[in-house]
Amino acid sequence: MMKKLYVLFIPTAIIAVLCTVLLYQLTNDSTAARTIPSLENKKIPTFKLQTLDGKKTYSNHDFSGEIALVNFFASWCTPCKAEHPILLSLAQRGVPIYGINMKDKYADVVSWFAKDGNPYKITLKDDTGRSMVAWGLYGLPETFVIDRNGVIRFRWAGPLTADIVNQNILPLIKRLEKGNK
Repeated sequence: MMKKLYVLFIPTAIIAVLCTVLLYQLTNDSTAARTIPSLENKKIPTFKLQTLDGKKTYSNHDFSGEIALVNFFASWCTPCKAEHPILLSLAQRGVPIYGINMKDKYADVVSWFAKDGNPYKITLKDDTGRSMVAWGLYGLPETFVIDRNGVIRFRWAGPLTADIVNQNILPLIKRLEKGNK
């Protein structure tokens, strides 16, 4: 009888410890865990995407001359919806935000924007997911701060929060506006 209890207890204990560690990692909201330095201080990847309505094409060459955010999102993405009010607030403050919509239905995006507002200066669509690979995304949403030369200065994986915007993004934009990195 005792042997049977040990046989059940040991695997259960191991699984419980692994689940606890995984849950902690998923819920830990530290900046160090979410900033991804791999693309920082490098030019944005080469890409060519159409606007959401398909009427115009933009490439990486169009992303220079201004300090801006590039935000990858989808209407079906729950964390994207959670960060949406923060993006709207940034847009109202005059921060140019370019959206890259991932594998979404046009009608769904238009409906979402009609209901909750559109924070994007321009919205591009990626129906294939190739830009996700080029930019090295882990998932949605992800946001990049781009300087006037088209260089990535900050990357945030996951939904933006007021703390991330106030502690990282806005101070960086101010430094970039003054010509500092």
